[in-house]
Amino acid sequence: MTPRLVSALLVAGALAWPLTGRAFLNPNAFDSLGSFDPAGDVTVDTDELSMSGAVTFVGVEAGGLAVFDFDQVALAQGLTLFVSGARGFALLSRDGASIDGMLDARGAAGAAGPSGPVGGPDQSGIGGSPGSAGGSGVATEVDAVGALAIGGEIRVGGGAGGKGGDGGAGGAGEQNSPSGDPGGNGGFGAAGRPGGAASALELFSTAGLTLTGTLDASGGDGGAGGNGGAGGTGGLGLFGGGPGGNGGPGGNGADGGAGGAIVIRAPSFANNGTVDVGGGQSGAGGAGGPGGSGGQGAVAGTDGLPGIFGTSGSPGADGTVDVPEPGPPGSALGLLAALGALARSQRGGRSRGGRL
Repeated sequence: MTPRLVSALLVAGALAWPLTGRAFLNPNAFDSLGSFDPAGDVTVDTDELSMSGAVTFVGVEAGGLAVFDFDQVALAQGLTLFVSGARGFALLSRDGASIDGMLDARGAAGAAGPSGPVGGPDQSGIGGSPGSAGGSGVATEVDAVGALAIGGEIRVGGGAGGKGGDGGAGGAGEQNSPSGDPGGNGGFGAAGRPGGAASALELFSTAGLTLTGTLDASGGDGGAGGNGGAGGTGGLGLFGGGPGGNGGPGGNGADGGAGGAIVIRAPSFANNGTVDVGGGQSGAGGAGGPGGSGGQGAVAGTDGLPGIFGTSGSPGADGTVDVPEPGPPGSALGLLAALGALARSQRGGRSRGGRL
């Protein structure tokens, strides 16, 4: 690939990088929004193409991504850039980027399920309700013409799954003659909900990437199963107490979410930080409820049986990290620095949605 051909492709704004088989957004193919250097937290809604909080910008859509293009990007330590929405997110810089705060594109944690109501006299408890699954992370791309330094955190992991609701306790048996009524059985614990899958994180730099912080594309942990409700106490009887109710079964734990993919394209990658693409941990099964005590009488009632424990879920599959070895000076990856110099000199001929 000659420098003239590289320059022409940059102007066209439609270069698919040859060695990787992947396409990265070209920061010079979009209208710049200025500089990104907020003094406070910022929120991005990719569905609305909006950036609000300490700064306010409107992005553009390209290839299913909400794209925000800047002359320079700097997210200071202690600040957070929150990202949510169904579209992916692309943060582009024409002259280097530093992420010392947190770019938080994680999926939301699932809500726990409500517990079941306690049973009335002689009645079984009601089973717990399921919660909600963990959300998936937002696919994120950070591209820089120049150096990319990450001293903070970029997180695109899945949210934890919600715990299953506990079963309600069984109601107490009523007093009766000659034998007391049996206590109600405990309600079942609801199953946990699965952890969310991590999304993809793509990082591109023409001058090299330095990591001293954290790249996190880990799957969300599976939700634990709800605990079974306790069995109700047997009723009082003149001659014999009623039997206690059996404990409810615990709910099954849910599977962890799968880890995502981290793809890095740069002429050099200095990794002195943490890269995590692990699958989420399995959710634990809920405990079985204890059996109810037998009722009092001339002959005490038998105690109820404890409920069985729920089974644990499975851990999520690990994700992948794709970091190619830098090529020799004449190779495609070796030309990235030249691409950066050329890109900085190109300020005309931009096209929306161009990819580098």
